[in-house]
Amino acid sequence: GIQVKVFTETNQANEGPAESYFLRDAKGILYYGGEPTTPFETAIVPYRVIRFPIVLRQAYSQIEKSGISFGRDLDNDGEDERSDVVAQITAVGFETISVPAGTFKDCLKLQGEMTLQITLSRNQKVVQMIDTTTNWFAPGVGLIKGIEKTEFPSLDGVNPTGTIISEELTEYSQEKSSSQ
Repeated sequence: GIQVKVFTETNQANEGPAESYFLRDAKGILYYGGEPTTPFETAIVPYRVIRFPIVLRQAYSQIEKSGISFGRDLDNDGEDERSDVVAQITAVGFETISVPAGTFKDCLKLQGEMTLQITLSRNQKVVQMIDTTTNWFAPGVGLIKGIEKTEFPSLDGVNPTGTIISEELTEYSQEKSSSQ
């Protein structure tokens, strides 16, 4: 029932095509999820990507939710884990960024950190996952570059793992609106 702007990616995080749904209103930009999605994402959307007016270098809360499904069974007991999620984002500034699709001026740089306290269903042990992002948004285009670093918890306390996903816009097209 909500009209959103659809952004499509041909190979999001090297996992194939994806769509993301955004709404711009007087208070900022809201993220409404995407396709494909996960139970975890479904539990945390919608959330505000950026607040208007933009205040540089002042962190604000994006997400604060408790007891939501993590959507995965980390301890292999047949039950998905539950998690508490806190995410904050900061508008750092405006930069000129070059990516394969071109050079874009006045890109908004956002830095975010999401912390998940994941409770294992088998023994109620709590492990922590941290996801940090740095994203650049070009006026009239959207996301042109992103870096996401995720530190996955170690269930045994010994061998944590992590990933780094880096994405850059290689090409884009915009729908032209007609004026009447």
